[in-house]
Amino acid sequence: MQKNEAIIKIHQHLEQTLDFFTLKLHYTIDDIRQFKWLAYKIKPRHTFILNIESIEKLWDRLSNSLKRKIKDAREQGFKLVKTTSVDELAQQQILSFERTGGKFFLNFNELKQLLEKLVQKKLLTIYYLIDKNDQIVASRGVSIWNGKAYDIVAGTIGKEIDNASHFLVWKILEDLSSNNVKEFDFCGADIESVAFFKMQFGGEIKISFEVSYTKGLLKFLI
Repeated sequence: MQKNEAIIKIHQHLEQTLDFFTLKLHYTIDDIRQFKWLAYKIKPRHTFILNIESIEKLWDRLSNSLKRKIKDAREQGFKLVKTTSVDELAQQQILSFERTGGKFFLNFNELKQLLEKLVQKKLLTIYYLIDKNDQIVASRGVSIWNGKAYDIVAGTIGKEIDNASHFLVWKILEDLSSNNVKEFDFCGADIESVAFFKMQFGGEIKISFEVSYTKGLLKFLI
């Protein structure tokens, strides 16, 4: 009942200011009838959830190939940096997205401003992976809330540093676990290449829902 009441309040607030919006629901919201009754479009999504209370147990669940990539990256001298600077993250997110052939829905300045607001409100923690030449080769933005972490935004400077991305995620998981974060949500695993990347960390696959709402005449145009 509390979830249903919250959904109504969120809907009423968003409908007053937006003509179209999409919500990606947490996997624990499995009763989506409320959204159906409000005329939302609904589609299922998948994600991987990691229990990170024990980093030792998490290491045991990693695939053997991933363990080798992490060890190789460690030997290359990569190091983790936690920062409030968003420029490289914004740039790498856009570059990584557009490598798939699509156009990112925000330009650099818009994404930068959004990330800066999230950092200022302490809703986003930014991690950079730096190589031995002090170049930022991979980046990730994680949201931490109530003992759980959510993988929100990420990017790399190029496909050829694949093991750097794996190593960055592992170092982030180490940092989160040491700060008493108990769960890590990869926030999406429906793109084939992305799913194969994330499943190597040994998480449990969960089904969640994406719901979208269109107001008025826009329903017939979208």
